[in-house]
Amino acid sequence: MAVVIVQHIDAQFAPGLVQWLNDCSPVKVELAREGGRFEAGKVLVAGTNDYLILRSDLTLTHTKEPQDCFYRPSVDVFFSSVAQYCQEGASGCC
Repeated sequence: MAVVIVQHIDAQFAPGLVQWLNDCSPVKVELAREGGRFEAGKVLVAGTNDYLILRSDLTLTHTKEPQDCFYRPSVDVFFSSVAQYCQEGASGCC
């Protein structure tokens, strides 16, 4: 299973979170990158002050929209994109 963590922390703290999680977990943890894909056995962490979303080609990207959402990154925005393009085989928790 692939795992994505969307925690609304400032981008300057995301690399430290990734390092801490790598130190505590046998599973590889990385910052989510533009054009990245879900990979079984890997944890991706949203690492910018924009929203992490899934595109129709099932790659990840960042966006500033929607402007009216206070928390960045937002799990609600991420979950909406996953629900749009991964209707089967995806689950989420808050």
